[in-house]
Amino acid sequence: MPNQNIRLLLVSFFFIISASVFTQTTDVLYLKNGSQIKGKVLEQTEEKTSIETCCGSILVYEANTIEKVETLNTPLAGYIKKSGYFNYTSMGMLMGSEENDKRSIFSVLMEHHYQINPFLSFGGIMGIEYYNESVAPLGGVVKMLLPMNGKSSLFIGISGGYLMPLEDAKTNDYFEVTDTKGGPFANTEIGIIIPSEKSVNMYLALGYRYNELNYVRKDWYYGDVERKITYNRLSIKIGMVLH
Repeated sequence: MPNQNIRLLLVSFFFIISASVFTQTTDVLYLKNGSQIKGKVLEQTEEKTSIETCCGSILVYEANTIEKVETLNTPLAGYIKKSGYFNYTSMGMLMGSEENDKRSIFSVLMEHHYQINPFLSFGGIMGIEYYNESVAPLGGVVKMLLPMNGKSSLFIGISGGYLMPLEDAKTNDYFEVTDTKGGPFANTEIGIIIPSEKSVNMYLALGYRYNELNYVRKDWYYGDVERKITYNRLSIKIGMVLH
């Protein structure tokens, strides 16, 4: 079942990525006097047609003044700033296979970026993730961006840092954990930024995450023993870009 979920998420993600030009529908009224009115048709009857324009105005036209009505696919309206401060906030999952003890790990991340030009940004990353104990990822991140059509942007992200434990690992019936140390992490991903409102955009990202968590446990025979657990996971994120 987990493998099926991963395949479904992968197919969904690449379907979205392949639709590199995101579109929305726009209704157009062609009037007999040569004018064109663009917006969203609210009502269309034999007597009249009402349309809401992009400015929010609602206009009503008699049927005998309208030449025709068409629905067009247009690039999704929106704007992605080319430089300055950006905040990437996301929720996602670190997905493993059926053989993993922890098959899915919930992740909430916030990235503070300074974008120096339309193609490169760098910053810091922080967040919270839930393994057998809660940890806070702290580190740096670089994004290389590829603007498309002046609207959407593809990006490649590279990040790394340290997983700082927020609580002690739980002791079980077999051994006692005496020290919870955390460990390094590294992540690479590819994603797309989807424009929406002027200062708020959505983004999707898919990548690979490597994590280490280190512990000291008390063994009845050997005494204190160092223990390292590694995680190799598929990273799936959805979030917002604020600027």
